[in-house]
Amino acid sequence: MDYIFEKVRQPERLGVCLDTAHFFAAGYDIRKPKGWDTAIDEVEKMIGLDQVLAFHLNDSKTDLDSRVDRHDHIGHGLIGKNAFKHIVNDARFADTPACLETPKSPDLHEDVENLNTLRSLRKKGRAKKKRT
Repeated sequence: MDYIFEKVRQPERLGVCLDTAHFFAAGYDIRKPKGWDTAIDEVEKMIGLDQVLAFHLNDSKTDLDSRVDRHDHIGHGLIGKNAFKHIVNDARFADTPACLETPKSPDLHEDVENLNTLRSLRKKGRAKKKRT
């Protein structure tokens, strides 16, 4: 990722979307806050958090470090519901948009369920912290 940023003339014009299942499949154990912080610290060192423009939130059907990207519904995969509690409450990304990248049926009822799950994990009145 940092290689691309180093090779362009205006890296400040680039941005990334971080994907929870991709982190997990790449070997970042984001199930615990320490693992999440380690992954995010690495992103910060490589490109800076200002370049994180969005998230894809999804659980994983495949195990840690599998190198296989198979998305699952929030709390139904191997990342697990508890992991999303610290992810959705990370004040560094309070204003960063996210979208669900989970399996869909024609009526999209899964999106409603996944959003309800994520909303139930958000702390009430959590402080927003701007990134510097």
